[in-house]
Amino acid sequence: MQTMMALVKIALILTMCTAVGFGCGGDDSQSAIASAADPVVGKADSLDSADHDCQVVLREAGVLAGTPVQTVAYDGGSYYLFAAAIDLSDKAVQAGATAGLWGRATVGSPKAVQGAPAGYQRYVVEFVGPNAGSSYTSLNQWTARVIPFASYPDDARAFDHNRVPGDLDAYELRRENAFKVIDDPLVCPDLTAPARTWKKVLSCDSGGAVVDVDHGERRNLQLVIKNDHAVAELSRLAGKSYGVVHVRPTQGTIIIRGRTDSGVFDSSALHWFNANGSFTTLDIWGKDSQVAAVRIYRQGADELHLAVLNTNGDAGLPRCDSSVHLSSCKVADWVFRKCSEHPL
Repeated sequence: MQTMMALVKIALILTMCTAVGFGCGGDDSQSAIASAADPVVGKADSLDSADHDCQVVLREAGVLAGTPVQTVAYDGGSYYLFAAAIDLSDKAVQAGATAGLWGRATVGSPKAVQGAPAGYQRYVVEFVGPNAGSSYTSLNQWTARVIPFASYPDDARAFDHNRVPGDLDAYELRRENAFKVIDDPLVCPDLTAPARTWKKVLSCDSGGAVVDVDHGERRNLQLVIKNDHAVAELSRLAGKSYGVVHVRPTQGTIIIRGRTDSGVFDSSALHWFNANGSFTTLDIWGKDSQVAAVRIYRQGADELHLAVLNTNGDAGLPRCDSSVHLSSCKVADWVFRKCSEHPL
């Protein structure tokens, strides 16, 4: 329901702007419009590469928070103006890198702005969104795939794959995510901050799934998955989730981080934790685009569950709350077995 309400709000704003004949932010922009060349992978002489080391990171995309809805003249029509907030590491900037965006025609040059975490410089790249004359139905069918990159003086480009796993994957803007990519603070945080120290607290399936606790903040937990089947399935969902799944493709590993109410100072105190972010039920099972929470919990002595929970009471399932057993409101459930505790 939260996703659908956000969708309706955006659609109504865009429709109202079209109806009165302006873009809610001024006249159509006349800035230069250009499109980036497609990435080239798999060739020995290619200068394109996938960045998994936080040198270029997409923070947000769509109509950015605090900005008005505007339009831009393009291809003989009037289109909504979207933007991407892209962080380049200080290292990349010092090497002469500039921010770019593949997938949609971009408008003007990248603009340096404030707001990046330590160790980064933030740039805003504006790009062409959907046609401003679109019907409500057409607008809801509109989809865009985008990926930011750092462009270097020697023509090398590093494409951001710190949140989307595969080297050919991209971020998606579509009705199910209200035409937005939202920031995930767990991805490429402050580069100057001390690294967290994670301690193993539970291991399942011969190390195929491991739960770690943050030694400095015992309410923070992470599930590290190396089981091949689970990695493959969750990698498929990673680009469609809202901050749930963190993929380390070079290591064949999925990381899901979250938080519980009470600090885990002993392995027996690990009962459950809620993942940061959310999926939609459409991503999970192809039905109604309702927001769904993710919970990792223990069941019995030797089972660990990764459950996607229906938080809206829609799609034919009851809403998960204190009065409903989890088995009645789960949209999906991955089970890891043969779990053993580790002393802290």
